[in-house]
This record gives sequence, C-alpha cells and structure tokens, in this order.
Amino acid sequence: MAQDDRDTLPGYRAHLKEMIDVCFTRRDDPRKRFAARGVTREIFEEQRLVHLFRLVYFDNRITIDPSAEERLHCIARKIRGHETSKAYCNALATLLYARCTDESLNSFAEKLLVDKLPDALCDDGLLPLPEARLCEVFNRVDGHSFWEQQAPFRPVRLIRYDEVVYENDSCPLPFVNDPELIGSGSYAKVYKVKIEKGHLIMDEATGSAYNSKYYAQKKFFDYRADTKKSFESEGAILKKFIQATKHHDNILVTKASLEWGGTYSLFFDLAKYNLWEYFHDDNVSITDEQKATIFGRTIGLAGALAFLHDELRVDDSLSEQLHCYHLDLKPQNILVFEREEKHGRDGNDIWKISDFGISKIKHIKRRGSDEQLGPSISFLDSIFRPQKQDKESSSGVNNSRYGGTYAAPEARLETDKVTRKSDIWSLGCVFSLVLTFLDNHSLGIKEFEEARSKDRDSDRFFESTVPFVGTEAIDELHSSVPTWLDTLVDRAHKRSDIEGRIVQKASEYLKNSMLHADQEKRDSAKDVEEKLMRMQSLFEKPAENPSKLAEAPSAGPESPPKPPRVESTLSHMWHVIKDETPSLKRKRSPERASETWPFQIDNTSKKCKLSHGGRYLTVESDEIISTMLVSDIQQRKSAKIHSTPKGRNWVDSSMGSEYLCAVPESRYFECYYSCLSNTTSSKEGCVLTKVETPIRKVIMSPNDEITAFIIEEYLDGNRALRLALLHTHDILKSAMQNESNPPNSTAPSEELPWPSIIKDPESCAISATAGLVDLKFSSDSNSLIAITEPYKREPTQPLQYAIIIWDVENRRRISVLENKFKTPDDTISTIVPFGNHPSFAAVSSKRMKIVKYSPPESATQSRPVDHEILDILADEEHQDIIMLSRSEKRHKIVVHTVPLRDVDGLDGADMENSIEISLTSPTDSQTVCCWYKGSGEQRRSILIANIPSSGKEGQMALVHLD
Repeated sequence: MAQDDRDTLPGYRAHLKEMIDVCFTRRDDPRKRFAARGVTREIFEEQRLVHLFRLVYFDNRITIDPSAEERLHCIARKIRGHETSKAYCNALATLLYARCTDESLNSFAEKLLVDKLPDALCDDGLLPLPEARLCEVFNRVDGHSFWEQQAPFRPVRLIRYDEVVYENDSCPLPFVNDPELIGSGSYAKVYKVKIEKGHLIMDEATGSAYNSKYYAQKKFFDYRADTKKSFESEGAILKKFIQATKHHDNILVTKASLEWGGTYSLFFDLAKYNLWEYFHDDNVSITDEQKATIFGRTIGLAGALAFLHDELRVDDSLSEQLHCYHLDLKPQNILVFEREEKHGRDGNDIWKISDFGISKIKHIKRRGSDEQLGPSISFLDSIFRPQKQDKESSSGVNNSRYGGTYAAPEARLETDKVTRKSDIWSLGCVFSLVLTFLDNHSLGIKEFEEARSKDRDSDRFFESTVPFVGTEAIDELHSSVPTWLDTLVDRAHKRSDIEGRIVQKASEYLKNSMLHADQEKRDSAKDVEEKLMRMQSLFEKPAENPSKLAEAPSAGPESPPKPPRVESTLSHMWHVIKDETPSLKRKRSPERASETWPFQIDNTSKKCKLSHGGRYLTVESDEIISTMLVSDIQQRKSAKIHSTPKGRNWVDSSMGSEYLCAVPESRYFECYYSCLSNTTSSKEGCVLTKVETPIRKVIMSPNDEITAFIIEEYLDGNRALRLALLHTHDILKSAMQNESNPPNSTAPSEELPWPSIIKDPESCAISATAGLVDLKFSSDSNSLIAITEPYKREPTQPLQYAIIIWDVENRRRISVLENKFKTPDDTISTIVPFGNHPSFAAVSSKRMKIVKYSPPESATQSRPVDHEILDILADEEHQDIIMLSRSEKRHKIVVHTVPLRDVDGLDGADMENSIEISLTSPTDSQTVCCWYKGSGEQRRSILIANIPSSGKEGQMALVHLD
C-alpha cells in the first residue's frame, strides 16, 4: 500500500487490517484462526493509534492544537491499557476487522474516554459479548458485524489450577496446530496439543503466562451419565490435590481445566511416554549404575501412595483428613517425565501417578468441623462437589469397575471392598515389572507376561480356585509370579553378589508384604516406601576390597550365599539381610559418614529440640523459643522462621512433624500452638483455660494428631501428676477462636474443655509425686511411655522410679513398671519405645537397659557402656538401637549402632560399629538427635544438633548410617 493511501482513513484502516491478518495464528484455517494474546497490542503502537484517530476526528492535512493532540494520546493510552489495567486492543481490532463504520470508531473512542465501555470488551474479558449488548454499544448494523467477527479476537485462555467455562464453542481454542491423538479410554481421549504463548495464565493478578509449550489434553466428549461420572470422579480428586497444603512430586496434577461448548477437558504437563511404553522399548540398555536409580523410582511411587492414603489435607487445621485410593495403578497410568537438565534413561527422569478417573476419596471429619463444603459457583465446582462419605473403616469403599491385570484379588467381585491396601497390590505388580526390566529389559517384560498368561484367557497376578464343589473361590498369588521372582533372584546372583541379595530381599518382600492375597497382611504405603529405601541403599558399591565379592559362590534363590567377611561399606547389609551378621569392628571415617554446619543462637539459649523427620530445630531459652528451618541451616541461610511471643517464661515445648506446642509458666492450663509449615497462617495462637492444672511437660505425637500433657493437680492437699491426652485439632480449634476461656472470666473451671482420649481417670494418674524425666511417643504414635524422677513410696524405703506405658490406639494404660535403684548409674536419663507391645530401651549416663515387654511379663537386659550417653533412637525395621554418646577424653560425639535381635545376647552385642563425628560436645552442652527424612534423602540418616551452655554458635551434623 502506498504511503499516500495511509494518510486517508479508509487506506489506514485497510493497512491495519492487513497487519492483523498477517499476525493471526493458524491464519490458513478461517475456523481456527485467532489473534494470540498481546498480538493486537503489538500492532497498535501508540503513534499508530494517534494517527488512526487523528484521521477519525480531523483531516490529516491540518494542524491541531495541543489539547486535541493530548486527547488523541489519551485515547491511545487507554486502548493500550496504560492508565488502567484494562486494555481494549482486541475490541478495536474487531471493529476494524468487521469493517464497522467510522461512526462506531468515534463512539468507541468517546465511550472509552469516559469509561463507559463494558468490561467484557477489554482484552482480559473471557467471554464474548452477546449481540444485543453490542447493538447497544454501537449501532445495530455494526453491533451485528462486531458479534460475527469477534471470535478470532476472543480465543480461549486457560488459567493455571483453575477452571474456565465457555458456554459455546465460538471462541477458538488456543492451539498452534491440530491436536495429535496419543491415547484413548472409555470416556476420554488424550491429545498432544501446543498451547500458544500467553494462553495459559500463571497468575491472574499479574497477567504472567507460560510460553508456547506442548501439553496433554484429556478430552471428555459429552454429558452422558457414564461420561459425566468419569470426569466428576477425576475432577474432584484433582481439585483436592490443588487445594492441598502439601504436594507430592510423584503425583500428576492438572495444569488447567476447560468447559468448552459440549466438551470438558483437563490439561496436564506432557510426558514423553508412560511406564508401559518405557518397559516395552526394545532400544534400551541400562548400566549397573543406573539400576539403583531406576529401582528407586518405585520408592517415589510408594511415597506418592502414602501421601494419597494418609497425608492429603486441604488446610492446616487437621479438621478434615482425606484418604484417596487410586484403584487403577498400572504402568499405563504411570507417566515418565524427563528432567530438564538431562535426558534419557540414566536415572534423571521422574515417574508420576496419573489418571484418577475411578479413584475414591474418603472424608474423615473431625469433631466440630463442618460436614458441608461451600456453595459451588461454576460448572466445574458442581462436578467437583464431594459426595458424603462414611467415616473410614477397614471395610473400605464399594468396588466399581475396578479390574484388569494389576487389580487386587478383592476387586474380583462387585460386592467386595477395596481399600488402600488394594493400591499396594497394584504397586507390587509394578515393582515386579521394575525388577524384571532391570533383569532383561523389554525381553524380560514380555517373558513375564507370557508366564502369567500361559494356559489362561487373561493376564492377572492372582488366580482363583474352588477347593470343593459349592464352596467359594479362594484367591491366591498366581503360581507363575513367585516362580518368576525366584528366577530373577537366581539370575541376579549370577551377575553379582550385591544385586543378588537386593533382588532376594525384594522378592521375599513382594511375596510376603505386597502381593499377599489377604489385604490385611499387606504393608502400608509408608512401610513400603521406607523398606524400599533400605533396599536401594544396598546398591552402594563397596569402597574397599571389591575383588573379594567376586569370590562369593553363585547359588540359586533357595540357598543364597553368605556375604564374605570383608571390611567395606557392605558391612551395613546385616541390617537388612536376615540371619547374616558381617563383622562390624571398624569405625567409619567421619568425613565420609557425616556433614556438619554451624548455626547462630542467642547466648541465653539452654536447650534445643528437633522435629519428627528433622525438618525443624528449636532453640530455647527461658524467655523465647526460636524455630529454624534445617534446610536453611544446611544451605547457610538465615534459618529463623518463627519465635514465640515475648514477655513469657517458657517451661517446655514439643514438635511433631509440622506443629510446635509451647507451654508458658502459668498457674492455669495454658499452651501456645504454631503451624511451622505456614508461618503466615492464622492457625496458631494461645489457648488459656481457667483450669488450675498447670502443665509440667508436653509431647506431640510424630503425626501431630495427638498432644500429651503432664499436668499438676492437688488432691486432698497432696500434689499429683496426671496425663491429659488430647486431640490436637480440638485444641487448635480453641486457638483459632482466640481463647477457650478468657483470662478475665470470673469463675474457674474444674475440667479441661476438651474430651480426653483415655477416659479412665485412674489410667491417667501418675502415682509418683516427683516430676517426669522423659515422655516419648512411639514412631507410629500408637504408644506413649513416661519415666518418672526418683521417688520414695515411704520415707524408709529406697528410691525407685516408674515406667508407665499407655496404649494410645486402644485408649488404655498397659502397665506401670517400678524399679528400685541399685547404683547411681541407675538414674535414667531418657527412654525410647519400639515394637508393637511396646518394648523400650532406657539409658542412664553409663548404662543401657533394654526391656522387651509382653504383658504381663517382661524380659530385661542391661549393660554398662564406656561413654556418657546423650540421646537414643530406635530403628524398628532393622531392630537396632542408635545411641549418641560423648567420648570422655576428646569430648567428641560418637554414634553407636546396637543390634537388638536377641535380648539375651545384649551383653555380647557389638557396640564397636560406631561413627565419631567432628562435633565437640563439652560436658555442659546439650545434644539431641532424630531420624532425618529431608528432601531427596533416601539413606538411613540421623540429624544431630548441639548447643553450648554459653556462646552464640550451635552445631548440626547429618550422619549417614548406611
């Protein structure tokens, strides 16, 4: 177009229309073309808009005064959204593209100047304006033309983690090219689509959006009852994942969702392949180094199931607990994503569980919580509305269209109940495929499939037999599966001793604890995760004398070879391999076994504590309790994230996994809670009652759900201690309502306002008039053990102490064990429970006492030790006691591993399997430890914190026991 033509209004309008035509995405298809977000704004530069409206209002050949010039610039800036957050570039482009009259251009500008244009016309307006409304804004003819041509300028825009609804399909989808079909199911098909830049919004407030990228679109086709039921189920669960306070990397969550005309779609990140395709790829080879990492991918899947089964919550209040059962776990529903930094099957990928179409969510509502969710405001909310569920029980949920190769035996009949343990069976099937893939890649997978399908019409991991005519069928693991697993063990032993023992252990675990026909005998997902982590650690190559391993004789799975007695990092294998105890006579190098970091403290700090799992550290003085993030200490960042209110003296505190409970000095029952994972949360506060039972000690359960208080009361003038075992969420509810009984209340109460878990007052009584030395929950939160300070029943009797055991799960006190002191070394300093009975280990400064307790009897064994014992942990899986001690001469901290297989052999137990770490612990310092479950940590590790009695620097160490 000649320059002269651009100096006339018709010519310049035509020029702008040509620019718009060129900038359309998919301009070759009139039905699918659209103007990508921001394109029209790039065309409509301010000077171009000034020139356009100069031609609308004036003859381009005349000179206009400054006020008129400023008016033109004001129109241009408003169209581009400079002065407000609203831009109208798409509306102007539609006017030009629809060839609306100059009169409508004029009307558009005038209404824009006085802010009279409808909001739906702005660029961020999601919905096209109806024809009648457009005819009101412009004239009837132009309104109709605008309505006909507006669709390309109103393409669909998706919003991350949210739903977008378009009542019809007139607005074009923001796809750069035609969708490519990559999968299909009964109710939906999956397409590979490339979404144009700017059309998946990350943040509505800022308008930030993703660049052009490929995604997976799961498209449901219509609203038939069965189709609607399918995406109702999946959508409800995916929305819970988005709302959850925590997330898991191995679960695929929806990126966006869309109702568009008569279809409904979910959008996800695009995987390169699913696990079935991964396993069946013939062009693959795996190195020995990669085997450990691929083996470990199953750990991520187990962790994802543990999250779904027990850790899914939509807020921090603990008022609603959700249990999600996937019920369709199989290789086709496990997607493999390659990490950005590296590619290929070299262990740098991540596996994610997807497809929650038939999954079930069970809602466990705590007392006082609202049974109903808020009202829905859109179609997606209406399909996401959860149905009422009964409280969870072992009966599980009704079986619905759950079947196939990897389904559990209980899914065979519609009348059977499926539970979280049904997912464990399916995970066991997948794990057996992982072991097969590591053995012989895709050829092994095909060979295993043939073995399961031989002489059968279907491929399943279990078989049903009818023992007698007229009796019910009995389900059991298909005979081909253990035979196949034994074959894998035999092959692995022939490759290497290490791999043989790992596959041997994995095979036995699969048969006994994952692929058991009786779902009650299957492990929980958390147990599976932890045990697979132990197995994976055995892939570590020996650092010394590797040649000796080759000397081990090859053997079949029924008689695996004993490990050679060599000094190497394989020494830890005795923890995992039953009845094999290699020599443990060597101290490990602290440089290889531990990492250390300093952290800043106040010089008034007196003690420190670690949360369950080692995510948080508290440093305490009389007047303040400060919480630090352990990961920040490790990265040498400013680690302090929370402090208790000032102006109080604090007598005790405790952390579970995510909550802190602190107790101030008070004559009343008073405590302070804080959610450490959300320091900006309002779900924290002080709870004060007028019950004159001051708290003397507090301990939170590892899962945060229970808080145990030791309170002081006076009965008939005599001081006594009593256990108050309370649900944390009951107390948190009071905290969120400010105070359960305001301090200005005139009438003191006699009872705490919350129901006690253990109802019997006699079971909560602690007969000793002295205080408590220690109070500990078991790792599963089902048991609580207390140990008292020394006391005398009668003035003439010797000193004694009591150990009290409560069964929290069954809401009762099990026993009170009283022991007389024989020597000063009998003064107990700490205690740790282990086992299901429970048993426990108690230590004094110079003696360790192990009590294996099985009511009404107990077996006790004790032994002296050479070092001063600082703290103690129990490893129930490996039947170890981990002791932390201080060497007398060098004041170094030493970590000992003590096996507890046989209490009678404790005197001869080897305590020389020790790690001396580079932390100095003077006699007046305080040292604590905990099991460490940091991000990405898969080894058996403990975290140690040490603070001096004076000074401004504490020390932390991470010690790897494997």
